[in-house]
Amino acid sequence: MLIRICDGASRSSGCDTSRRHLVLSGFVDVGRVWSESIKVGELASDLNSGYGGGLRVGLGPSFVVALDAGRSPQSNSTQIYIGLGYPF
Repeated sequence: MLIRICDGASRSSGCDTSRRHLVLSGFVDVGRVWSESIKVGELASDLNSGYGGGLRVGLGPSFVVALDAGRSPQSNSTQIYIGLGYPF
């Protein structure tokens, strides 16, 4: 899920990212980690999940400040990610 909020006029492909813009996002993740060999019968058992959301503030065509928070019901903790720059 992505929601973009831009200032100024937007182009036909979306926001004009040469100006300031704001992007809200949400995510869900499901997976499993194996400590030994993978067994086909265990592929969908003991799955772990995570979810969260984030915010991106674009300050021009190539600089973005990112803030994400993710949580897993299994760990009872929230993880924070802060990024500067533009990920490729």
